[in-house]
Amino acid sequence: MKLYPQTFERRGKSCYIGGISVKELSEKYSTPLYIMCAQTVRSRVESFKESFRKYLPFESRIAFAGKSLCVIGFLKKLKDLDMWLDVVSGGELYTAIKAGFDTKKIYFHGNNKSFEELDFAIKSGVGHIVVDGFSEIDKIRELSLKYSHIPCMIRVSPGIEAHTHEFIKTGKIDSKFGFPIGSDALSAVKELISIDGVEFKGIHAHIGSQIFDPKPYIELVGVMFDFAKKLSDEGIVVKNINLGGGFGVVYTEEDSPASIEDFVREISSEINKNMSKYDM
Repeated sequence: MKLYPQTFERRGKSCYIGGISVKELSEKYSTPLYIMCAQTVRSRVESFKESFRKYLPFESRIAFAGKSLCVIGFLKKLKDLDMWLDVVSGGELYTAIKAGFDTKKIYFHGNNKSFEELDFAIKSGVGHIVVDGFSEIDKIRELSLKYSHIPCMIRVSPGIEAHTHEFIKTGKIDSKFGFPIGSDALSAVKELISIDGVEFKGIHAHIGSQIFDPKPYIELVGVMFDFAKKLSDEGIVVKNINLGGGFGVVYTEEDSPASIEDFVREISSEINKNMSKYDM
């Protein structure tokens, strides 16, 4: 049953989601059919929000990965829940705008953004462009001749091994994403902030998807705060630290993710320790 939405129920030989017959939905819309339970989504969002409010003494932001489901109806639900959003292409950004999403609450990721996509993002008022390579910095520099304000973050490769499938690991030092934290990351930040009009919003890392153990996140917190301190020593202010990764969910009956509150509590404890350590 843990594979099903919260509102799933059986009535005799019929299945219902949100009180609506699955058979009736399939007859109306045909199959194959994806059925999303708004109550389940709302419940999980509120669990994350309440847990972070409980364990962190400052504002936190929770972002949904648009790549996992980027359709207008669903994004409208997330907007109504006051969520933030990650997008990785001009198409996803366009869909979010059509859904009425506040572009200030959008992070634009991706390691191969085109010049046109970056132009569209800046023109649309995207709140955070997450810069992923030196070629992207070159594009930002060219676009700074056209725009007076470009809000950017830097994505770093933290060198962290997350115990998940090889294809969805993203935090290894030789990952195709981001600047290696021990070599190129500092010079990338310096090059980015030298561009007129760029507002440096902070640093981001992503360690992978389908993560059941909070330990890689705990390690990530330490690595990111260490790098933030290194930037601070260089006179560079880090306004935001963005800790990315996908919380494990149930794909099979054997999957047993920790509760949202337990996961958040462990990560938040490490954040609070580092806040005190570095007096942030």
